[in-house]
Amino acid sequence: MTLTASPNPSEQASRNELAVLAFVLAFVMGIVGVILGAVALHQIAETGQRGRKLAVAAIIIGSILAIAFIGGAVTIFISIVNQQGCTYPC
Repeated sequence: MTLTASPNPSEQASRNELAVLAFVLAFVMGIVGVILGAVALHQIAETGQRGRKLAVAAIIIGSILAIAFIGGAVTIFISIVNQQGCTYPC
């Protein structure tokens, strides 16, 4: 019977802090989460740290929320223009 030793927690690759920050900020400021997630992915590729899934999730969530924010802003703008009429030559 061969016993395999479990890896020592201090020997595991550390989690990329920027990936965690990107994931958190993706919910608050979508585009910031996307940018930080991309930077974290680059760092993870170079250093071999953990956190790739967090960085990818930050990019996806941040992108969805940023698109939703822009869509909402355009909808509100169009609604205001339609209610008040266009004062600029249309």
